[in-house]
Amino acid sequence: MLCEVNFDGLVGPTHHFGGLGVGNVASQTNRSRSSRPREAALEGLNKAWLIAQLGVPQILLPPLVRPDRAYLSALGFHGTLAEQVKAAYEADPQLLSAAMSASAMWSANAATVSPAPDTADGKLHITPANLISSWHRAQEAHERGEMFRYLWRNSQDVDVHDPLPSILPLRDEGAANHLRLSHTATEQGIEIFVSGDSPKIEAAPRRFMIRQTWQAGMCLGRAHRLHPHRTFHLQQSAAAIDAGVFHNDVISTAHEHLWFMHEEAFECGESSFNEIEEAFYKQTGGELRRIVVKTAELSVRAAVQTYLFNSQIVTLPKADAREPSRFHWIAPQQCQAAPEPRILLENWRKESTLSIEKIHFVALQESMANGGGPACLRLRIQLYQRQRDALPADLFLDAEQYDRVHQWIVKWYPESLALADLTDVTLVEHLQQAVLAYPYRSYFVRPARHEFNSIKLL
Repeated sequence: MLCEVNFDGLVGPTHHFGGLGVGNVASQTNRSRSSRPREAALEGLNKAWLIAQLGVPQILLPPLVRPDRAYLSALGFHGTLAEQVKAAYEADPQLLSAAMSASAMWSANAATVSPAPDTADGKLHITPANLISSWHRAQEAHERGEMFRYLWRNSQDVDVHDPLPSILPLRDEGAANHLRLSHTATEQGIEIFVSGDSPKIEAAPRRFMIRQTWQAGMCLGRAHRLHPHRTFHLQQSAAAIDAGVFHNDVISTAHEHLWFMHEEAFECGESSFNEIEEAFYKQTGGELRRIVVKTAELSVRAAVQTYLFNSQIVTLPKADAREPSRFHWIAPQQCQAAPEPRILLENWRKESTLSIEKIHFVALQESMANGGGPACLRLRIQLYQRQRDALPADLFLDAEQYDRVHQWIVKWYPESLALADLTDVTLVEHLQQAVLAYPYRSYFVRPARHEFNSIKLL
Protein backbone atom coordinates (compact mmCIF):
# COMPACT_ATOMS: atom_id res chain seq x y z
CA MET A 1 0.00 0.00 0.00
CA LEU A 2 1.22 3.47 -0.85
CA CYS A 3 1.58 6.11 1.83
CA GLU A 4 1.60 9.80 0.91
CA VAL A 5 4.32 11.85 2.62
CA ASN A 6 4.23 15.64 2.46
CA PHE A 7 7.57 17.41 2.08
CA ASP A 8 7.13 21.07 3.06
CA GLY A 9 9.77 23.66 2.25
CA LEU A 10 10.75 25.75 5.26
CA VAL A 11 10.76 29.47 4.60
CA GLY A 12 14.34 30.74 4.46
CA PRO A 13 15.62 33.63 6.62
CA THR A 14 16.25 35.80 3.52
CA HIS A 15 12.53 35.76 2.63
CA HIS A 16 11.71 39.09 0.99
CA PHE A 17 9.42 40.55 -1.65
CA GLY A 18 11.52 40.86 -4.79
CA GLY A 19 8.70 40.76 -7.35
CA LEU A 20 10.61 38.29 -9.54
CA GLY A 21 7.83 35.76 -10.19
CA VAL A 22 6.97 35.65 -13.90
CA GLY A 23 3.19 36.05 -14.30
CA ASN A 24 2.76 35.96 -10.52
CA VAL A 25 0.37 38.82 -9.72
CA ALA A 26 0.85 38.67 -5.94
CA SER A 27 4.64 38.67 -6.25
CA GLN A 28 4.64 41.66 -8.57
CA THR A 29 2.03 43.58 -6.57
CA ASN A 30 3.99 43.30 -3.31
CA ARG A 31 7.39 43.99 -4.81
CA SER A 32 9.68 46.00 -2.46
CA ARG A 33 7.30 45.67 0.50
CA SER A 34 8.99 44.87 3.81
CA SER A 35 8.70 41.17 4.64
CA ARG A 36 8.46 39.34 7.96
CA PRO A 37 10.73 36.26 7.69
CA ARG A 38 10.12 35.02 11.25
CA GLU A 39 6.37 35.19 10.85
CA ALA A 40 6.57 33.55 7.42
CA ALA A 41 8.62 30.62 8.72
CA LEU A 42 6.34 30.10 11.72
CA GLU A 43 3.24 30.19 9.51
CA GLY A 44 4.74 27.51 7.28
CA LEU A 45 5.83 25.41 10.24
CA ASN A 46 2.37 25.61 11.82
CA LYS A 47 0.71 24.54 8.58
CA ALA A 48 3.02 21.51 8.39
CA TRP A 49 2.37 20.73 12.05
CA LEU A 50 -1.37 20.75 11.39
CA ILE A 51 -0.85 18.07 8.72
CA ALA A 52 1.31 16.00 11.07
CA GLN A 53 -1.29 16.26 13.84
CA LEU A 54 -3.89 14.86 11.44
CA GLY A 55 -1.73 11.74 11.26
CA VAL A 56 -0.38 12.40 7.77
CA PRO A 57 3.40 11.85 7.50
CA GLN A 58 5.18 15.19 7.23
CA ILE A 59 8.82 16.09 6.52
CA LEU A 60 10.40 19.56 6.49
CA LEU A 61 12.83 20.42 3.70
CA PRO A 62 15.56 22.80 4.93
CA PRO A 63 16.08 26.23 3.36
CA LEU A 64 19.06 26.82 1.08
CA VAL A 65 22.09 28.94 1.94
CA ARG A 66 21.75 32.35 0.32
CA PRO A 67 23.41 33.98 -1.38
CA ASP A 68 25.12 31.20 -3.32
CA ARG A 69 28.49 32.82 -3.93
CA ALA A 70 29.11 30.71 -7.00
CA TYR A 71 25.88 32.10 -8.44
CA LEU A 72 27.04 35.66 -7.78
CA SER A 73 30.38 34.85 -9.42
CA ALA A 74 28.55 33.49 -12.47
CA LEU A 75 26.74 36.83 -12.68
CA GLY A 76 30.13 38.55 -12.82
CA PHE A 77 30.55 39.62 -9.19
CA HIS A 78 33.84 38.64 -7.56
CA GLY A 79 35.82 39.29 -4.39
CA THR A 80 34.73 38.87 -0.79
CA LEU A 81 31.11 38.27 0.17
CA ALA A 82 30.79 41.94 1.12
CA GLU A 83 32.21 43.01 -2.24
CA GLN A 84 29.91 40.66 -4.15
CA VAL A 85 26.80 41.83 -2.31
CA LYS A 86 27.65 45.50 -2.71
CA ALA A 87 28.48 45.19 -6.41
CA ALA A 88 25.31 43.21 -7.19
CA TYR A 89 23.05 45.75 -5.46
CA GLU A 90 24.74 48.69 -7.16
CA ALA A 91 24.58 47.03 -10.60
CA ASP A 92 20.89 46.13 -10.28
CA PRO A 93 18.95 45.46 -7.05
CA GLN A 94 17.11 42.65 -8.84
CA LEU A 95 20.38 40.76 -9.18
CA LEU A 96 20.89 40.79 -5.43
CA SER A 97 17.23 39.90 -4.90
CA ALA A 98 17.61 36.84 -7.15
CA ALA A 99 20.78 35.74 -5.36
CA MET A 100 19.10 36.15 -1.95
CA SER A 101 15.80 34.52 -2.89
CA ALA A 102 14.16 32.13 -0.41
CA SER A 103 11.81 30.82 -3.11
CA ALA A 104 12.87 27.20 -2.51
CA MET A 105 10.21 27.35 0.24
CA TRP A 106 7.64 26.55 -2.47
CA SER A 107 8.56 22.90 -2.79
CA ALA A 108 5.68 22.11 -5.16
CA ASN A 109 8.15 23.41 -7.74
CA ALA A 110 11.04 21.33 -6.45
CA ALA A 111 10.41 18.27 -8.62
CA THR A 112 8.01 16.07 -10.54
CA VAL A 113 7.37 12.75 -8.82
CA SER A 114 6.01 9.47 -10.19
CA PRO A 115 5.44 6.74 -7.59
CA ALA A 116 6.54 3.18 -8.20
CA PRO A 117 3.14 1.71 -9.23
CA ASP A 118 2.97 4.10 -12.20
CA THR A 119 6.39 3.28 -13.64
CA ALA A 120 7.52 0.44 -15.91
CA ASP A 121 10.55 -0.40 -13.75
CA GLY A 122 8.67 -0.26 -10.44
CA LYS A 123 10.84 2.51 -9.04
CA LEU A 124 9.97 5.88 -7.52
CA HIS A 125 11.13 8.51 -10.01
CA ILE A 126 12.00 12.09 -9.00
CA THR A 127 13.12 14.77 -11.45
CA PRO A 128 14.11 18.14 -9.95
CA ALA A 129 12.58 21.01 -11.91
CA ASN A 130 15.04 23.15 -13.88
CA LEU A 131 12.97 26.31 -13.12
CA ILE A 132 14.69 28.23 -15.91
CA SER A 133 11.75 30.60 -16.44
CA SER A 134 12.89 32.62 -13.43
CA TRP A 135 16.51 33.51 -12.79
CA HIS A 136 16.04 33.53 -9.02
CA ARG A 137 14.72 29.95 -9.06
CA ALA A 138 16.95 28.20 -11.58
CA GLN A 139 19.76 28.06 -9.02
CA GLU A 140 17.67 25.71 -6.84
CA ALA A 141 17.57 22.74 -9.21
CA HIS A 142 20.97 21.21 -8.47
CA GLU A 143 20.73 21.76 -4.70
CA ARG A 144 17.29 20.17 -4.34
CA GLY A 145 18.36 17.26 -6.54
CA GLU A 146 21.37 16.60 -4.33
CA MET A 147 19.13 16.70 -1.26
CA PHE A 148 16.83 14.02 -2.68
CA ARG A 149 19.78 11.85 -3.70
CA TYR A 150 21.34 12.12 -0.26
CA LEU A 151 18.03 11.48 1.45
CA TRP A 152 17.52 8.16 -0.40
CA ARG A 153 21.18 7.22 -0.70
CA ASN A 154 20.45 3.82 0.90
CA SER A 155 17.45 2.97 -1.28
CA GLN A 156 17.79 0.93 -4.46
CA ASP A 157 14.31 1.62 -5.82
CA VAL A 158 14.36 5.43 -5.89
CA ASP A 159 15.69 7.03 -9.08
CA VAL A 160 16.56 10.73 -8.75
CA HIS A 161 17.18 12.14 -12.23
CA ASP A 162 19.10 15.20 -13.29
CA PRO A 163 16.92 18.22 -14.14
CA LEU A 164 15.89 18.54 -17.78
CA PRO A 165 18.41 20.45 -19.93
CA SER A 166 18.31 24.20 -19.25
CA ILE A 167 16.89 25.27 -22.59
CA LEU A 168 13.72 27.26 -23.23
CA PRO A 169 11.80 24.46 -25.01
CA LEU A 170 12.16 22.34 -21.84
CA ARG A 171 10.99 24.81 -19.18
CA ASP A 172 9.90 22.74 -16.19
CA GLU A 173 8.33 23.92 -12.93
CA GLY A 174 7.69 20.61 -11.23
CA ALA A 175 4.63 19.23 -9.47
CA ALA A 176 2.74 22.53 -9.68
CA ASN A 177 1.91 21.51 -13.27
CA HIS A 178 1.48 17.78 -12.66
CA LEU A 179 -1.59 15.87 -11.49
CA ARG A 180 -1.94 12.30 -10.28
CA LEU A 181 -5.32 10.57 -10.02
CA SER A 182 -5.77 7.27 -8.21
CA HIS A 183 -8.36 5.21 -6.40
CA THR A 184 -8.42 3.50 -3.02
CA ALA A 185 -9.05 0.16 -4.71
CA THR A 186 -5.72 0.17 -6.54
CA GLU A 187 -2.26 1.63 -6.18
CA GLN A 188 -1.79 2.44 -9.85
CA GLY A 189 -2.77 5.89 -11.05
CA ILE A 190 -3.24 8.25 -13.98
CA GLU A 191 -0.67 11.03 -14.47
CA ILE A 192 -1.40 14.32 -16.23
CA PHE A 193 1.18 16.89 -17.34
CA VAL A 194 -0.11 20.42 -17.85
CA SER A 195 1.72 22.91 -20.07
CA GLY A 196 1.22 26.40 -21.44
CA ASP A 197 1.58 25.23 -25.04
CA SER A 198 0.59 22.32 -27.25
CA PRO A 199 1.36 21.17 -30.80
CA LYS A 200 -2.37 20.66 -31.33
CA ILE A 201 -3.67 24.05 -30.12
CA GLU A 202 -2.76 27.51 -31.39
CA ALA A 203 -3.92 29.48 -28.35
CA ALA A 204 -1.03 31.14 -26.49
CA PRO A 205 -0.82 33.75 -23.72
CA ARG A 206 -0.02 37.30 -24.84
CA ARG A 207 0.83 38.93 -21.51
CA PHE A 208 3.03 36.42 -19.70
CA MET A 209 5.58 33.84 -20.77
CA ILE A 210 4.57 30.23 -20.21
CA ARG A 211 6.55 28.49 -17.48
CA GLN A 212 5.88 24.85 -18.39
CA THR A 213 6.24 23.40 -21.88
CA TRP A 214 4.60 20.48 -23.63
CA GLN A 215 7.99 19.02 -24.53
CA ALA A 216 9.07 19.09 -20.88
CA GLY A 217 6.08 16.94 -19.97
CA MET A 218 6.85 14.52 -22.78
CA CYS A 219 10.47 14.20 -21.61
CA LEU A 220 9.41 13.65 -17.99
CA GLY A 221 6.96 10.93 -18.99
CA ARG A 222 9.70 9.09 -20.87
CA ALA A 223 12.31 9.57 -18.15
CA HIS A 224 9.91 8.25 -15.50
CA ARG A 225 9.03 5.29 -17.71
CA LEU A 226 5.31 5.99 -17.50
CA HIS A 227 2.82 3.84 -19.35
CA PRO A 228 1.52 5.82 -22.39
CA HIS A 229 -2.09 4.67 -21.96
CA ARG A 230 -2.11 6.08 -18.41
CA THR A 231 -0.30 9.34 -19.16
CA PHE A 232 -1.99 12.48 -20.51
CA HIS A 233 -0.91 15.96 -21.58
CA LEU A 234 -3.23 18.97 -21.35
CA GLN A 235 -2.76 22.63 -22.23
CA GLN A 236 -3.60 25.23 -19.64
CA SER A 237 -5.88 28.08 -20.68
CA ALA A 238 -3.92 30.91 -22.30
CA ALA A 239 -6.40 33.45 -20.94
CA ALA A 240 -5.94 32.06 -17.43
CA ILE A 241 -2.15 32.38 -17.68
CA ASP A 242 -2.58 36.02 -18.73
CA ALA A 243 -4.88 36.48 -15.73
CA GLY A 244 -2.13 35.42 -13.33
CA VAL A 245 -2.53 31.63 -13.28
CA PHE A 246 1.20 31.03 -13.64
CA HIS A 247 0.93 27.39 -12.50
CA ASN A 248 -1.85 24.87 -12.97
CA ASP A 249 -2.19 24.43 -9.21
CA VAL A 250 -3.69 27.93 -9.04
CA ILE A 251 -6.69 26.83 -11.15
CA SER A 252 -6.92 23.03 -10.70
CA THR A 253 -6.15 20.44 -8.02
CA ALA A 254 -6.46 16.68 -7.74
CA HIS A 255 -6.33 14.22 -4.86
CA GLU A 256 -6.97 10.50 -5.23
CA HIS A 257 -10.16 10.23 -7.37
CA LEU A 258 -11.23 13.87 -6.89
CA TRP A 259 -10.34 16.48 -9.51
CA PHE A 260 -11.39 20.07 -8.80
CA MET A 261 -11.01 22.54 -11.66
CA HIS A 262 -12.25 25.90 -12.87
CA GLU A 263 -14.20 25.76 -16.12
CA GLU A 264 -11.60 28.12 -17.63
CA ALA A 265 -8.61 26.03 -16.52
CA PHE A 266 -7.83 24.20 -19.77
CA GLU A 267 -7.92 24.70 -23.52
CA CYS A 268 -9.23 21.20 -24.25
CA GLY A 269 -12.82 20.13 -24.75
CA GLU A 270 -14.97 17.50 -23.05
CA SER A 271 -13.60 14.75 -25.29
CA SER A 272 -10.19 15.01 -23.59
CA PHE A 273 -11.75 14.73 -20.14
CA ASN A 274 -13.90 11.80 -21.27
CA GLU A 275 -10.76 10.00 -22.46
CA ILE A 276 -9.11 10.53 -19.07
CA GLU A 277 -12.22 9.37 -17.23
CA GLU A 278 -12.41 6.22 -19.36
CA ALA A 279 -8.74 5.47 -18.76
CA PHE A 280 -9.20 6.01 -15.04
CA TYR A 281 -12.14 3.60 -14.88
CA LYS A 282 -10.33 1.00 -16.98
CA GLN A 283 -7.29 1.21 -14.74
CA THR A 284 -8.92 1.45 -11.31
CA GLY A 285 -12.46 0.18 -11.71
CA GLY A 286 -13.67 3.32 -9.96
CA GLU A 287 -15.26 6.61 -10.94
CA LEU A 288 -13.22 9.78 -11.42
CA ARG A 289 -15.09 12.64 -9.75
CA ARG A 290 -14.49 15.83 -11.73
CA ILE A 291 -15.86 18.89 -9.94
CA VAL A 292 -16.03 21.89 -12.29
CA VAL A 293 -16.39 25.37 -10.81
CA LYS A 294 -18.30 27.78 -13.05
CA THR A 295 -17.17 31.34 -13.65
CA ALA A 296 -20.48 32.51 -12.22
CA GLU A 297 -19.55 30.79 -8.96
CA LEU A 298 -15.93 31.99 -8.86
CA SER A 299 -14.15 34.21 -11.36
CA VAL A 300 -10.60 33.43 -12.46
CA ARG A 301 -9.57 36.70 -10.82
CA ALA A 302 -11.10 35.58 -7.50
CA ALA A 303 -9.40 32.18 -7.84
CA VAL A 304 -6.05 33.95 -8.18
CA GLN A 305 -6.75 36.27 -5.26
CA THR A 306 -7.93 33.56 -2.84
CA TYR A 307 -5.97 30.51 -4.06
CA LEU A 308 -8.91 28.18 -3.58
CA PHE A 309 -7.39 25.62 -5.96
CA ASN A 310 -4.03 25.88 -4.21
CA SER A 311 -5.59 24.29 -1.16
CA GLN A 312 -4.08 21.09 0.19
CA ILE A 313 -6.21 17.95 0.44
CA VAL A 314 -5.03 15.11 2.67
CA THR A 315 -6.29 11.63 3.39
CA LEU A 316 -6.62 10.65 7.03
CA PRO A 317 -4.85 7.45 8.09
CA LYS A 318 -6.64 4.15 7.57
CA ALA A 319 -6.60 1.07 9.76
CA ASP A 320 -7.26 -1.01 6.63
CA ALA A 321 -6.48 -0.21 2.98
CA ARG A 322 -10.03 -1.25 2.03
CA GLU A 323 -11.58 1.54 4.07
CA PRO A 324 -13.01 4.46 2.09
CA SER A 325 -10.87 7.59 2.14
CA ARG A 326 -11.68 10.46 4.47
CA PHE A 327 -10.38 13.86 3.40
CA HIS A 328 -9.48 17.09 5.15
CA TRP A 329 -9.14 20.30 3.13
CA ILE A 330 -6.50 22.88 4.11
CA ALA A 331 -7.28 26.29 2.60
CA PRO A 332 -5.70 29.72 3.04
CA GLN A 333 -7.58 32.17 5.26
CA GLN A 334 -8.32 34.25 2.17
CA CYS A 335 -10.87 31.57 1.21
CA GLN A 336 -12.66 32.09 4.51
CA ALA A 337 -12.77 35.87 4.12
CA ALA A 338 -14.21 35.86 0.59
CA PRO A 339 -17.83 34.66 0.15
CA GLU A 340 -17.44 32.82 -3.18
CA PRO A 341 -14.77 30.28 -2.16
CA ARG A 342 -16.24 29.96 1.32
CA ILE A 343 -19.64 28.97 -0.12
CA LEU A 344 -18.04 26.46 -2.49
CA LEU A 345 -16.09 24.86 0.34
CA GLU A 346 -19.15 24.66 2.56
CA ASN A 347 -21.13 22.99 -0.21
CA TRP A 348 -18.36 20.48 -0.92
CA ARG A 349 -18.12 19.60 2.78
CA LYS A 350 -21.86 18.99 2.93
CA GLU A 351 -21.80 16.70 -0.12
CA SER A 352 -21.34 13.30 1.49
CA THR A 353 -20.06 11.59 -1.66
CA LEU A 354 -16.93 13.80 -1.62
CA SER A 355 -16.01 12.59 1.91
CA ILE A 356 -14.53 15.97 2.94
CA GLU A 357 -14.87 15.81 6.71
CA LYS A 358 -13.43 19.18 7.67
CA ILE A 359 -12.13 22.45 6.22
CA HIS A 360 -9.11 24.03 7.91
CA PHE A 361 -8.32 27.69 7.20
CA VAL A 362 -4.65 28.45 7.79
CA ALA A 363 -2.73 31.72 8.06
CA LEU A 364 -0.09 31.99 5.34
CA GLN A 365 -0.09 35.74 4.84
CA GLU A 366 3.62 36.07 4.00
CA SER A 367 3.65 33.19 1.54
CA MET A 368 0.40 34.29 -0.08
CA ALA A 369 1.78 37.81 -0.54
CA ASN A 370 4.50 36.27 -2.69
CA GLY A 371 2.08 34.02 -4.57
CA GLY A 372 2.19 30.74 -2.65
CA GLY A 373 -0.65 28.95 -0.87
CA PRO A 374 -0.79 25.72 1.18
CA ALA A 375 -0.17 23.44 -1.82
CA CYS A 376 2.74 25.58 -3.07
CA LEU A 377 4.63 24.88 0.15
CA ARG A 378 4.54 21.10 -0.19
CA LEU A 379 5.72 18.35 -2.49
CA ARG A 380 3.79 15.15 -1.98
CA ILE A 381 5.53 11.84 -2.57
CA GLN A 382 3.74 8.48 -2.48
CA LEU A 383 5.99 5.83 -0.97
CA TYR A 384 5.89 2.12 -0.38
CA GLN A 385 6.64 1.15 3.20
CA ARG A 386 10.18 0.03 2.30
CA GLN A 387 10.89 3.42 0.72
CA ARG A 388 9.56 5.19 3.77
CA ASP A 389 11.61 2.90 6.02
CA ALA A 390 14.74 4.02 4.15
CA LEU A 391 14.25 7.47 5.70
CA PRO A 392 15.41 8.24 9.27
CA ALA A 393 12.52 7.79 11.71
CA ASP A 394 13.17 11.08 13.51
CA LEU A 395 13.02 12.99 10.22
CA PHE A 396 9.22 12.95 10.40
CA LEU A 397 7.66 15.96 12.08
CA ASP A 398 6.55 15.32 15.66
CA ALA A 399 6.12 17.44 18.78
CA GLU A 400 9.82 17.32 19.66
CA GLN A 401 10.91 18.37 16.18
CA TYR A 402 8.23 21.07 16.05
CA ASP A 403 9.51 22.61 19.30
CA ARG A 404 13.12 22.44 18.19
CA VAL A 405 12.47 24.02 14.79
CA HIS A 406 10.27 26.67 16.40
CA GLN A 407 13.11 27.62 18.73
CA TRP A 408 15.55 27.75 15.82
CA ILE A 409 13.30 30.13 13.88
CA VAL A 410 12.78 32.46 16.83
CA LYS A 411 16.51 32.51 17.58
CA TRP A 412 17.83 33.16 14.08
CA TYR A 413 15.18 34.81 11.89
CA PRO A 414 14.75 38.61 11.59
CA GLU A 415 11.34 40.04 12.38
CA SER A 416 11.31 42.24 9.27
CA LEU A 417 13.41 42.56 6.16
CA ALA A 418 13.75 44.80 3.11
CA LEU A 419 16.01 44.13 0.15
CA ALA A 420 18.28 47.04 1.11
CA ASP A 421 18.89 45.31 4.47
CA LEU A 422 20.59 42.48 2.59
CA THR A 423 23.47 44.77 1.62
CA ASP A 424 24.64 44.55 5.25
CA VAL A 425 27.21 41.76 5.11
CA THR A 426 27.01 41.20 8.89
CA LEU A 427 23.30 40.45 8.55
CA VAL A 428 23.91 38.28 5.47
CA GLU A 429 26.52 36.22 7.32
CA HIS A 430 24.10 35.82 10.23
CA LEU A 431 21.38 34.55 7.87
CA GLN A 432 23.80 32.10 6.26
CA GLN A 433 24.73 30.80 9.70
CA ALA A 434 21.01 30.42 10.44
CA VAL A 435 20.59 27.97 7.59
CA LEU A 436 23.71 26.03 8.57
CA ALA A 437 22.37 25.82 12.13
CA TYR A 438 19.12 24.13 11.09
CA PRO A 439 18.92 21.18 13.52
CA TYR A 440 18.03 18.56 10.87
CA ARG A 441 20.22 19.79 8.03
CA SER A 442 22.57 16.80 8.20
CA TYR A 443 19.80 14.48 7.00
CA PHE A 444 19.69 16.33 3.67
CA VAL A 445 23.19 17.73 3.15
CA ARG A 446 26.52 16.13 3.92
CA PRO A 447 28.14 18.81 6.13
CA ALA A 448 31.25 20.43 4.72
CA ARG A 449 34.23 20.33 7.08
CA HIS A 450 34.21 24.07 7.73
CA GLU A 451 30.56 23.94 8.87
CA PHE A 452 31.41 21.95 12.01
CA ASN A 453 33.49 24.77 13.45
CA SER A 454 31.37 27.69 12.23
CA ILE A 455 28.03 26.94 13.91
CA LYS A 456 26.64 25.99 17.27
CA LEU A 457 23.50 23.93 17.02
CA LEU A 458 20.53 24.43 19.31
